[in-house]
Amino acid sequence: MNIVVLIIMAVTCIFSYMGLNNTSLFEKYKFNVGAIANRKEYIRLISSAFLHADFMHLFFNMLSLYFFQGVVIHFFGEIGFLIVYFGSMILGNLFSLQIYKNNPGILLLVPLVLCQELFLRLLQWHRMKSVLTSFQDGCLEHYTLDIQYT
Repeated sequence: MNIVVLIIMAVTCIFSYMGLNNTSLFEKYKFNVGAIANRKEYIRLISSAFLHADFMHLFFNMLSLYFFQGVVIHFFGEIGFLIVYFGSMILGNLFSLQIYKNNPGILLLVPLVLCQELFLRLLQWHRMKSVLTSFQDGCLEHYTLDIQYT
């Protein structure tokens, strides 16, 4: 496992553990539309991603990160992984903020699922591009060999 991912997982687990055991810390850093929009507490756009509602939520998020980190780092590299990770975090929360400002009853999960779907579509496109390039290279090589031997 990559050291960058281990650090992110460790920070997330420690911060979530602290938040789960300290209600005032959790309330201070959780995603809250009023605090972000009215009091300009923009740190919540990042800090909320490191807080989890309970240990099961934390476990499954860390398990998902563990399973997907290798593929993302393979395709995008460490810096690309960090850009995708923090970019998704910030853009997803900004998207949620815009939705919640007008419709506070909408479930937070909706924008996060949309961001995840977009990311997975980009990953599939990148993977297909690699497969097609390999296929084209193989066909070109085969065609070149046929010409040489005929």
